Amino acid sequence: MRTWVEETKQILTTMWGKHSAVEIAEQVNLWHTQNATAKGKSHSPMTTDAGVMYQAAKLGYITPDEAEAYHLQRKKRQARKNYVPKKVRTAVLERDGHRCLLCGASEDLMVNHIVSVKNGGTSEADNLQTLCGPCYRNAKGHTDVDFRQPYEQKWCEHCHRYHYQNIAG
Repeated sequence: MRTWVEETKQILTTMWGKHSAVEIAEQVNLWHTQNATAKGKSHSPMTTDAGVMYQAAKLGYITPDEAEAYHLQRKKRQARKNYVPKKVRTAVLERDGHRCLLCGASEDLMVNHIVSVKNGGTSEADNLQTLCGPCYRNAKGHTDVDFRQPYEQKWCEHCHRYHYQNIAG
């Protein structure tokens, strides 16, 4: 049986030029998942389309500059969409105990930007928090509150909603 590095190179070599980097990454990840399952492991290495491009550069299919340009273009596309990578999303949910930080619900959870991307926030874990759908809709557009920190809520007679504010320490 081949090692995961050998198999990854083989898949990339076979599919290069006929498939997109995303499709190649999906095929590599499928193999890794099946291989881990066959070995009785619960986790397997995962790659992204950017990882495929870096591997293609190592194999000489493209230049390192082309791989870097692809990676930067990918980051720009993702940032425009408020994209949160799966690994980051999973880490935030785990950090927050798979519970809404506002009401404690454990269903309909989403990872929410504390400072929105349009206001200069990033999709890094320290700018993300877990909220349930109803709390997200209630707080959306009304706050840049980090619910991991002490906060207060005040009822607004004007808009008939709660407004949230972190309590200055």
